[in-house]
Amino acid sequence: GSGLLLLALALVISIVAYGPAGAPVKLLTGDGEPGCFAANTTGLLIVDPRAGTAIVEEDMDKGLTDPVSWPTGFTGRTSGDQVEVLDTAGHVVARTGQRYELLGGYNVDGTWDACVNGVYPPLWPSPR
Repeated sequence: GSGLLLLALALVISIVAYGPAGAPVKLLTGDGEPGCFAANTTGLLIVDPRAGTAIVEEDMDKGLTDPVSWPTGFTGRTSGDQVEVLDTAGHVVARTGQRYELLGGYNVDGTWDACVNGVYPPLWPSPR
């Protein structure tokens, strides 16, 4: 019946949205400009349909969600329904669904520019 059709449609949508495990995810990345902003923000890293990842801020702009721009050369891949962020050496440095402190700063376009060596799990427990 129509229930089966809806289930099939939901399955197709989930496959399209998340892709197979380990599939590449296009991340918003920097333009290679040198240097690093000296600010930091802490929050839950989430999947963002346009930027790949975004951070729900808990400190500076509490509750605001900002797309994250990762350093040039960083890549993303699926991991279940989450996105893993890999550095230029291919090491996972962050995963959506977890909280992080990101060193960096706001870009003029409203994104959070993360620094190459500035991804830290926060010192307090995750709310999830």
